[in-house]
Amino acid sequence: MSATIARPDVSLEDKYAADSGLALMSGIQALVRMLLDQRRLDRRRGLDTAVFVSGYPGSPLGGLDQELRRAAKHLDPAGVVFQPGLNEELAATAVAGTQLLGQLDGRRHDGVTGIWFGKSPGFDRAADAIRHGTLSGTAPLGGAVAWIGDDPSAKSSTVPSSSEPMCRSLHMPLLAPGTPADVVSLALFAWQYPRAVNSLGAETFAAISISLKALSTSSPLVRSCYSVSPDSLHVCELLIRLSDSSFAAA
Repeated sequence: MSATIARPDVSLEDKYAADSGLALMSGIQALVRMLLDQRRLDRRRGLDTAVFVSGYPGSPLGGLDQELRRAAKHLDPAGVVFQPGLNEELAATAVAGTQLLGQLDGRRHDGVTGIWFGKSPGFDRAADAIRHGTLSGTAPLGGAVAWIGDDPSAKSSTVPSSSEPMCRSLHMPLLAPGTPADVVSLALFAWQYPRAVNSLGAETFAAISISLKALSTSSPLVRSCYSVSPDSLHVCELLIRLSDSSFAAA
C-alpha cells in the first residue's frame, strides 16, 4: 500500500505575499516583510497611513536597500516609499519630517511612519538629527523606528560597534531580535509602541523613537519563519495594552 504525501504549493514570493503558514526568509527580508504586515494591519483597522523608509547602507544592513528595490512590486501598492539618504543624518532628518504631516495642508494620509536604517557608526553620526526628531515628537498615527546594524566583531567597521550607549543617550527604547521571526514580531511592536505612548498624551511623553538592532551574525540568517497571522497581530496589540497600563501606573 503506497501513501501519497501532499506537497503544498511553495513560491519564493511567499516571504512577502503569504498571509498564513510558513515562509522562508532572511533577517533582511523579514524587515521588508514587516513593512507589508503593518500596512495590512492598518488597513484592517481602516487607517489611511503610509510608510517612508530612508537610510544609508552598511553591513550588516548593507543589502537592505537592494531588497527594498527588489520588493517594489509589493511595497509600492502598499504605500511604502523608499528613498535612500545621501548620508545618515539627512536620512534621519527626512524620517523626522514625516512626523510633521499634521501641520501640512493638502496631505493625502492621516499618518506616516518613518523608518531609518544604518549601521551603528552611522547611527552615531546621525545622533544629532535623531535627537532633534525625538524631541520634536511623533504623530498620533505615525511613529519613528530606527533599524540599527551592530558590528561587535568589527567585521566591516574600523572599530567594534554597539548601539546600546547611544540609544541610552537618546532615550530610545531598544529591541534586539534574535531570529527572522523575532524581527517581524518585535518590529511590529516597535511600530505600534510610539502610537500607544502618544495616545497617553504629550504631557506624559514628548516623543518616543524605537530602535531595533540587528547583529552582523544574525541578520543574514535564512530559516523558516511563520508568516504573521491575525492571531499574532492580536498578541502584538495585547503587548501594547500591557505597556500602556505600566506607563499609566508609573
